[in-house]
Amino acid sequence: MYNKLKSILRSAIIHRFALIFHIQIGKKELTGPRAAQVFVPYILLMALVQFTSPEVINWYDIVLIIGSLVLAWIGFDWLGFGYFELFPIKYSEFDDQQKADYDQLVDQGAITKNIK
Repeated sequence: MYNKLKSILRSAIIHRFALIFHIQIGKKELTGPRAAQVFVPYILLMALVQFTSPEVINWYDIVLIIGSLVLAWIGFDWLGFGYFELFPIKYSEFDDQQKADYDQLVDQGAITKNIK
């Protein structure tokens, strides 16, 4: 049970945080870092709630905003770099799009450590 849960969480982390995220909108393909799909909407939602609030910004709002940004930064730093440093990714764990992205980055010389 524990190993199955660990495997599910690892595959979710790799899917969400490794390499590049692709979105197809009509005929245009947008790309960006995968971690952005988690943190950017959260930060935008937080800003939207804050700016649509009829209240004046109080000290606790500033603490909440700064605290949330710090937590997002720690989460990005750990999941984006620290986790993969401690538990390196295997090529077989990538999905098809990630494999294509990885192969392209290796061909361009952007990645020097080949994990194949």
